[in-house]
Amino acid sequence: MNKKKIILVSFYTEGKPHDGGENLTIQKNIFLDKNKRGFDNVILYSPSSLIKKNKDWESVFYNKEFFASHKNYKQRKGSINNKWIKLNSMLWKPAIMMETLKNIDIPNESIIIYHDINLLKYPYYLDNFHNLKEIFFEKLKNSSIALCRDSFMKLSTDCKQELIRGYLGSHGNTLYHVWAGCIGMKKNKISIDFCKYWLDLTMIDKNRSQLTEFDNYPDFAWHSPEQATLSIAFYRWKYNLSRSKNITSFFTINHRRMLIKWNFRNKIVYYKQFCFFIFKNNIFKFFYERIFLIYFSHFL
Repeated sequence: MNKKKIILVSFYTEGKPHDGGENLTIQKNIFLDKNKRGFDNVILYSPSSLIKKNKDWESVFYNKEFFASHKNYKQRKGSINNKWIKLNSMLWKPAIMMETLKNIDIPNESIIIYHDINLLKYPYYLDNFHNLKEIFFEKLKNSSIALCRDSFMKLSTDCKQELIRGYLGSHGNTLYHVWAGCIGMKKNKISIDFCKYWLDLTMIDKNRSQLTEFDNYPDFAWHSPEQATLSIAFYRWKYNLSRSKNITSFFTINHRRMLIKWNFRNKIVYYKQFCFFIFKNNIFKFFYERIFLIYFSHFL
């Protein structure tokens, strides 16, 4: 009988001439060195390695029509991230998670953890690596998917209104966004179904596109493609009574920093921020948006 494993996954680009991203090979080497002894396996993907394995991956990373659609855009300056567009607006993230979940060499019920790789830009990622295994082992005891909320940031800040209104039936002003930089899944049919739903959402060009008619919506920064669709998928599952038990989320008291345990001060800060978020964004809207979530998650 195959022993369950804990697998760490990430993704790096190599820059020209290999792909349209920046050269993250130094970060890749540090990531591997810091984690190779802490997990049963570390899997690092890159565009070149995936395309070498299967030419179909070219369509995940490169889409000329999609790239062209963002040229000469007429929306607020700063609301478009061109680095994301060069890699087909992050379609690779749900795709590599699905690739890992379907890997026949990984035993069922193994824990698969994804974490972003740019640890030179975000040095505190190095501290996260020490805690990932214990955190997700605990979070996935009774769930198949565990997602991270890294701040009390409104979903409407980095998810365009077209998605929020179309899939959740609200404006997302009292919903928290979900961070796509750290994801935990247990390898089973439930997580594969969730990941497929996330992938299918992200494959729709208009969902992934950063173009929006609501670029001047209050507090909107930009549309974070795969993070926005992950947030939509999370809420559609979390507020569906038949699926809710299979998915959980947790909050990082310090932005994107993974702590195993909170001390008393952490808890006070959390409750203070929680209350401020609710009352600032209207407590009635808080309940109103969740009522619509339940309806949309079951009937639409």
